[in-house]
Amino acid sequence: TLTVTGGTVAPPEKEIPDVKQFFPWIPDWIDLNVAVPVGATIVVIFVGILVICVAVSRRNRGPEQTRLRSDYDVVYNQSVNAAS
Repeated sequence: TLTVTGGTVAPPEKEIPDVKQFFPWIPDWIDLNVAVPVGATIVVIFVGILVICVAVSRRNRGPEQTRLRSDYDVVYNQSVNAAS
């Protein structure tokens, strides 16, 4: 909102609810501005390690045949000379 002289009027102050109101079990010494990014980082690292482990275990078991390779060889290898 503007005043007569062109200045702005600050909004009225509201009482901001405390985190303890919603999460009473969180200790006072924990800063949520630090805890939330640290927790998200731990989750991302855990999921990354899990994905890498699954990828490595699939590679070690050998290639799983997900397609009919003989049918695709006929289509993709037509430029190869049949006599050789």
